[in-house]
Amino acid sequence: MKVKNKFYETGIAEIKKLGDMDLPATVSFQIVKGFKKLEEMSKIYLETKQKLLAKYGKLSEDGTQYTFGPKELPLFQKEMDDLLNIESDIPFVKVTLPKDVKVSAKFLMILEQFVDVEK
Repeated sequence: MKVKNKFYETGIAEIKKLGDMDLPATVSFQIVKGFKKLEEMSKIYLETKQKLLAKYGKLSEDGTQYTFGPKELPLFQKEMDDLLNIESDIPFVKVTLPKDVKVSAKFLMILEQFVDVEK
């Protein structure tokens, strides 16, 4: 399954919610197996993002926020756009959730490439 880096900004938290659900063993196994690879790729993405922030931005005194000068901002944005759009092949098998599992519409929108709901 192909996953763009932009997924790591919001999707990892939603995938973790899958791990908290009471699901059949085969579904849970597939989720854990795929999540480990997603987590590994997420760490690489976040490390690269951090390097870009440090390269183009200036960290605030309290260490919570980066600011960018007028020359650096467009360069940062260009590299971040490129980074966010990189696709990786992840060995994640789309899982089918039992129809009695309660999930939000937002959850399904974020994870639509990873889950189906039993009909």
